[in-house]
Amino acid sequence: IMATYKEIKGVTVQTRDTDPTVNAGTWASSTASNTAREELGAGGTATAAIVMGGYNPGGTTVNTETWNGSAWTEVNNLNTAKKNQAGAGTPSTALSSSGQDPSSDNSPLVEQWNGSSWTEVAEVNTARRQLAGAGVSGTAALIFNGYDGGSPGRTTKTESWNGSAWTEVNDTNEGGVRRGSFGIYTSAVAAGGGDPAAIANSETWNGTSWTETNDLNTARKDSASHGSGASSTDGLIMAGYTGTANLTKTESWNGTSWTEVNDLSTGFRNGFGSQQGSS
Repeated sequence: IMATYKEIKGVTVQTRDTDPTVNAGTWASSTASNTAREELGAGGTATAAIVMGGYNPGGTTVNTETWNGSAWTEVNNLNTAKKNQAGAGTPSTALSSSGQDPSSDNSPLVEQWNGSSWTEVAEVNTARRQLAGAGVSGTAALIFNGYDGGSPGRTTKTESWNGSAWTEVNDTNEGGVRRGSFGIYTSAVAAGGGDPAAIANSETWNGTSWTETNDLNTARKDSASHGSGASSTDGLIMAGYTGTANLTKTESWNGTSWTEVNDLSTGFRNGFGSQQGSS
């Protein structure tokens, strides 16, 4: 509904019954982690999260930290250093899946976190790096996409984890690396990614298959699972790289379409979001 007011100092003023621009939510600076790094794995929510592995100036790391909503705490390390892995879970139960070892080879190794230490468990079927993931625990997770070393290398493969074994399930429609993602193993979203060019493609997972949906407003790559949301109907994708600049842009997903919301304070890429919980 639109009303038009005339003869107000010679200016025509239009008003709408609703604000066409939604900028819900804001970003605020928080406590820095103990170890600066990129290309790490992560899982959890905004108040209970875990990060593992990654790359810092000293090389690929085994370092693991947990977040309690106000501070980061160093806990027991991964058994094997990795970067560009998929993370899932919480500070009490988590998963670090596949990725890239210090020699830059794709690693099939998977480690499970029980709240105090990491244990190697069943390997993935397709070793890859720069993959994306979703999941609420170390016993229920989903991994997809990534670089498998083939041609063109940007795989569409998806695997589901039940706590003891990996099962190949239906592929994504679009191959991608370092895609933004969020959700759980039965309800997830993958968006952006691309190599070498940034893409805006978005897909949803319903526990059985992937469906292409409305694209992001801003194409991006190197999102590295920058995302947060509980399912394929509610979440955020943030940060990434356009090919020329790091992004601050954040987009909110309502199950149907993407809406640009308030930007990050600092543009960055190759990090991780919490992947689950409230958007």
